[in-house]
Amino acid sequence: MSDLRPISAAPSILRASFWLWIVSAAVSFLAGIVGVVASVQAGASGSAATAVLSGTVVGAIVGAGLRVVIAVFLAKGVNWARIILTILGALTILTSLPSLFVGDLLGILLLALTLAAGIMMWSPAASAYLRRR
Repeated sequence: MSDLRPISAAPSILRASFWLWIVSAAVSFLAGIVGVVASVQAGASGSAATAVLSGTVVGAIVGAGLRVVIAVFLAKGVNWARIILTILGALTILTSLPSLFVGDLLGILLLALTLAAGIMMWSPAASAYLRRR
């Protein structure tokens, strides 16, 4: 792993994709927390509800953290990170599509960020940078 490049060496479109992945991780985490708060306000209680809400918080933290770590590897020129982010992005887009129909602004924002980040990381300049590794 000593051949990782500094993030500043990446082309600007790949750095932009990196930052969009970071922002999407934050939005995803925020959406998870908002969902937990909404569930609590709706009266979710009991041990099963507590377990589900706890799992949601842990999942939001782990999911956002993984996305950030993988995005760092992408910006440092590691191609497998692009593959993993493509898979995660596709899953995020598929699960965020209902947001378009119900007006969930965080879901729509997450969908847009993920789509833009995914397109940018597959641009010709980003692909050339990742191939040179």
